[in-house]
Amino acid sequence: MPAGSALAADRGTPAEARAMFDQAVQYMETNGAERAFAAFNNQKGQFVHRKDLYVFVIDDQGVYHASGAAPEALVGLKVLDTTDAAGMPLFREMIDSHGQGARSHGKRLRMAEAGPRQQGRGRRRATCAQ
Repeated sequence: MPAGSALAADRGTPAEARAMFDQAVQYMETNGAERAFAAFNNQKGQFVHRKDLYVFVIDDQGVYHASGAAPEALVGLKVLDTTDAAGMPLFREMIDSHGQGARSHGKRLRMAEAGPRQQGRGRRRATCAQ
């Protein structure tokens, strides 16, 4: 198998990300925020899939409540004004849009994620808000 194919196989698809998001929303509605946050923070749990799909929760003040990627480093951290390598806001658009009715419109947002780069560019992530 070519190296590029192996790397692609280690990444989640947009459909898998959406399915995980829907499962996380259902879990939170059924179990409440506190239990959901604990489940989302479990790096070996059902809300962390492969190397690049995980659930995170950020409140309207930009504070992390859950992150399957690095809960010990992120939970409690305020990231409202964090930017990516190109200086673009990572979370402000998501939070501002959500506060202006994204929930009722099922709006999907896109954001660039800081982290490992591919071919000299930051990678793009689809992020869903509810």
